[in-house]
Amino acid sequence: MNRSIQYSFTEDMARLLLPLAVAAAVWLVIGWPIPRHARHGISVSAHNVERGAVRTMIPGDPLQLLYHFWLAGDMVAGNTRPFYNLYEFNDGNDEARRDVGSYYAPFSLVYSLAAWLGGMASGWNFVQFFSLWLSAAAIINLCRRFTDRLELIVPAAVLHLSFPYRWIAMLGGSPSGLAMAWIPLMAVSIFDIFAERRWTAGILAAAVMVFASWTDKAVFMFGVLSMPLWALLGMIYSEDFPRPSLRGILQCAAIASVPAAAIAASYYFVRHVDRSVSLLPSQWPIQEIMLFSPAISGLLGVGENGLESPIYSGWVFAILLLAALAAAAWSLARQRR
Repeated sequence: MNRSIQYSFTEDMARLLLPLAVAAAVWLVIGWPIPRHARHGISVSAHNVERGAVRTMIPGDPLQLLYHFWLAGDMVAGNTRPFYNLYEFNDGNDEARRDVGSYYAPFSLVYSLAAWLGGMASGWNFVQFFSLWLSAAAIINLCRRFTDRLELIVPAAVLHLSFPYRWIAMLGGSPSGLAMAWIPLMAVSIFDIFAERRWTAGILAAAVMVFASWTDKAVFMFGVLSMPLWALLGMIYSEDFPRPSLRGILQCAAIASVPAAAIAASYYFVRHVDRSVSLLPSQWPIQEIMLFSPAISGLLGVGENGLESPIYSGWVFAILLLAALAAAAWSLARQRR
């Protein structure tokens, strides 16, 4: 059931600082030695084969993403016209280099500010930390919809931030690692639409959908696919469940139309901007999809070709999941006695 909670100033500060502390702790432990080199170096891989090794200008995805961040910052600073990439394949005709796109906003904008203050390496590393902090704030707020017990909320947040694929992607220079921050924000906003029926939740959900589509299309797609689950949970936790009034149904539909419109607009943007310049085929044969899909064994092992990294969870997560299911079953059995 829903309940409105009034927080004191101390509680508000605690709610603000708790995600920051959780994100900092996870970043320091899992991201080490990146914090040590945060002002003058960036990650090149998540695998840390040569522990603590520092190299100069290793080519790869991190430098490529850093270049796109820098390009967005160059536009923000006024050194380059907006949506013009003058530094690649420029034969002297600047108009031919018009390149409309998202440039991974808003993360590229966060980078621009941080890089202006502390340099390119600081900007890059701050963006990664910002993504973790955003995730921590969202997952903690989501957990508070179900419990106020910090001994449950903090471990859930740490577990969420520690998911292996996020770090594999983020440290390897993939924008999907940063975009993982949008998933819990989608969850909490969709939940609030149907549980609290807040217009602010609808606006937040719409903004998150747009930002997710700008940052990484795969995260956007999987995030949208997860929405029915959070909508269903929101309905269950609403005050008039299981018999909502007609007014409540219409209110939910009206608020949900805001993120629905954002999803449609984002889908059009992705199709119109990215697919129009893509060299990839519009349709993939199922055999080719299967060839480049992760095997089920990737849940517990990364493998040699790296295809399993998106679903890799590891033994620790598997054991924790089984323990959580066992605890839930035990709690449910006690309630029925």
